[in-house]
Amino acid sequence: MSTRSVIAPITGSVLKWARETMGYSIDEIARKLKITIDTLASWESGQDYPTLATARKLAGFYKRPLALFFMPNPPKTEQLPAVFRTLWKDKAETLSPESRLAIRRAKRLRKTAIDLASVLGENSKLQAEKIYITTNYARIEEITSFERSKLRIGENDIIQMRDEYVALRFWRDALSENNILIFQFNFPVTDMRAFALYYPEYPVIAFSSKDSMKARIFSVLHEYAHVLLRKDDILFITPENNKEEIFSNGFAGAILVPKEVLNKDPITQLPESELSDEVFQAASRRFKVSRQVILRRLLILGVVTQKFFDKKSAEWESTSYTPPKPSEWGPSVPVRCLSEKGAKFSSLVIRAFNAGAINYGEVSEILNVKVAHIPEIAARVGAEV
Repeated sequence: MSTRSVIAPITGSVLKWARETMGYSIDEIARKLKITIDTLASWESGQDYPTLATARKLAGFYKRPLALFFMPNPPKTEQLPAVFRTLWKDKAETLSPESRLAIRRAKRLRKTAIDLASVLGENSKLQAEKIYITTNYARIEEITSFERSKLRIGENDIIQMRDEYVALRFWRDALSENNILIFQFNFPVTDMRAFALYYPEYPVIAFSSKDSMKARIFSVLHEYAHVLLRKDDILFITPENNKEEIFSNGFAGAILVPKEVLNKDPITQLPESELSDEVFQAASRRFKVSRQVILRRLLILGVVTQKFFDKKSAEWESTSYTPPKPSEWGPSVPVRCLSEKGAKFSSLVIRAFNAGAINYGEVSEILNVKVAHIPEIAARVGAEV
């Protein structure tokens, strides 16, 4: 018998839960299935059932196993991340299905990492001291100077790097040494640029692959501040009205553009009248941050006036955001795997395999790659299989 005619006696409340946790409205799914809203509502209320083929389609839309729909009750409601960075001030308090899926994936990968570390007897606790919010810029400089020293980042290390791609890998690797899992997922920056999930063991930072490279770097350090603050109780926050956001922005700017380095940079030797957009772009390339970050750091250090800062900010704010153009060919599978899951997580999976804790098939499933790609991934994290 064809699955097109077999009725699937699923639980309506579970079906509704799956839709809502993915952020879909009932009319969006009805349009996808080319059915009426009333029909879908009858399935969600338990008054009627879809066919098995349709149930499979719904499982695909919601990124859930089909078997979940047959549970008697919905699972415990999943919480959105406590902290995430939005791009626009007037962003509504909603998240797209892509962003919700990214949050779910981050939680799932973290759980896997915790399990593997436990089997291997490895320490998964955050290896970084707690910091506290301050509005004193001098204190922020002290905090970030300490962090750079602890991370073993030299005064000119970032400036000497070839480009922001190298810088992003450098920062990810450095922060990962503190037992932080840093992921890159494909979610819209119109929802959020990044988010942080704080846990005492393997806290998570995730950023969007759709953002500009310099913005990704800033987001990683911004969310690092949230992790160090051990704060995870704020939703849909904006810098204008939140002390933690203001502090985290200041932290990210100071650690990426240190005062002692900026004071020696050519841009600080020029009068305001000669600070053209080209001068800011050059400094942006040297420090691997946006020109807005450079401008704010100059204001904080007293190099430019508030009037100049406001004028430049207004000029640049009128420039619309342009997402990076996707590569025509895209990265290889191993490169894409490491870009998404990071060397920290991938290396943990390979070590678990080499210790006999998991097999080739499980490595393939966890990393979402074919078995043939595993040796290259291992080699890229300095291991063999």
